[in-house]
Amino acid sequence: MSRNVKKGTRRKPVAKGSKGIQKASGLKKVHPSSICTCCIAPMQKALSQIVGQQVTLVTEADQPNRELLFQTATIQTVDNYLVSMVNESLTHVVSICDVVAVLFNTGPMMALAQPQASKGECLCKERPFREQFNTLINMPIDVTFKNGLVLKSGIVLRTGEGTIYLQSSDATQSCVASIEKMSYFTEAKEKKGSIVLS
Repeated sequence: MSRNVKKGTRRKPVAKGSKGIQKASGLKKVHPSSICTCCIAPMQKALSQIVGQQVTLVTEADQPNRELLFQTATIQTVDNYLVSMVNESLTHVVSICDVVAVLFNTGPMMALAQPQASKGECLCKERPFREQFNTLINMPIDVTFKNGLVLKSGIVLRTGEGTIYLQSSDATQSCVASIEKMSYFTEAKEKKGSIVLS
């Protein structure tokens, strides 16, 4: 067999650690292109604005008709998609990916993340729900989450990417809920009163 090879056609071996190999490792960086960003990053933005406040943090670990795990928690830090808080003298760290909603006393107007171009799960769930909520501004609704919890009598005030901002009828209680964690919503049975979770 002839071993004649045209000059310049042989591939040079790539040295280990060269740029060519390192380039593939860039796949580890998922933010902001990850499909989950449309709900997790916006919730982090909301939580970061109430650091130091006492809140009720609702997570996927909560179950219907049981006492909420973090009923009176004080948020300490919000960073790297984690929220740390003190609840009953113990420090807890929760993945923001598992946060269903946060309830707190109404204060200064909270800034919500602005909607971006939708794709993946965001395109087929977050966007349609958000657009539907935009037609219900100032209307009370009941929201059923995927873990079975029901949020009752929340008045829709504003929407953001991946989140909805609700308030009680007397405007003393506010709530930011994750759209991704929702299963369905209905017209509120009780038009007035505090926001209730059950």
